[in-house]
Amino acid sequence: MQLTWTQTLEINEILHQLAKETYELTTRLQKPKLKDVRWRKAMIDSCQNLAQKVRAVSDSTSIDVVIPTLERLYESLNEYARTLVSDANIRRLKELTGTMSDLYEELRRRIRTFRRSHKDELGPAAKPIELRPLKPTNYRRNLFHVGMGLFGVLMYELVLNYQWAVGITGILAGSVVLLELARRIHPKVNWALTLPFKHIIRPWERNRPNSASWYSVAVFLAVLLMPQFAAELGVLILAFADPAATLMGKRFGRKKIYQAKSFVGSATFLVTALLTGAILFALAGPEMPPVRAAGMIGTVAITATATELACDRLDDNFAIPLLAAGVATLWLTY
Repeated sequence: MQLTWTQTLEINEILHQLAKETYELTTRLQKPKLKDVRWRKAMIDSCQNLAQKVRAVSDSTSIDVVIPTLERLYESLNEYARTLVSDANIRRLKELTGTMSDLYEELRRRIRTFRRSHKDELGPAAKPIELRPLKPTNYRRNLFHVGMGLFGVLMYELVLNYQWAVGITGILAGSVVLLELARRIHPKVNWALTLPFKHIIRPWERNRPNSASWYSVAVFLAVLLMPQFAAELGVLILAFADPAATLMGKRFGRKKIYQAKSFVGSATFLVTALLTGAILFALAGPEMPPVRAAGMIGTVAITATATELACDRLDDNFAIPLLAAGVATLWLTY
């Protein structure tokens, strides 16, 4: 069925709004408050209301690319509401929240597919995509984040020389690139590779290059191209400041600066980056006048904070360590 220009614009707006509401509800469901009667009633009403909207859109649209996703989302929303009404089984609710998170990410992809296939009809009048990926609080992921960075720096500082560090990180980076290509080509390979990391992987990473892959490539480039202290500083700032900013921003970040980034989160990132830089310099820093060292740590922390705040399309696990290490390299070289 050929859509008119007006119909295409209208469907684009409807799908965009539906996805935003799904994002907001799924975010609220990440931390269920089962003992709070008002919360349970509010979530039951929200799930039922959104399910009705999803059903209405599914019945009224002829866009095959989104209908299967909408039907599964409708079923999951109704089942979540029914589970809250009956036994409120926490394990089942978490499973349903995970399913809805996956469906939201799938809906984002389907909307992008729809927009690409109707780009001529939409043109400049179409509302730009503003649908953010879901990033639920995940303490296991945060610990993995810190542990991976700390382990790598300790290995480079205490065990490996430059040649070994370049060789190991190069093999790791090359391997993850090949595995990412295999994931894109073979769905079964994708499933097998993501299964061991199901507790730390984000919903959108199941169908796109994940943050660990970007991080592996960034670490290899930093080790290859930059002084040891600069590479270690970039890695540790990402390892400690990024999880700290995420946790504090989600818990206390009311005032937003840019998209979902909050003032509290960015301030936490900056303070953590400064402390990380100061501690690393005290333990393993090169010979340098105190004022120059303070300037280096300060500019590196500010650069990393600005990168974390501004990163939208580019993964910050790639950009932060490279840019932070790059600024440190300038201070160490000139």
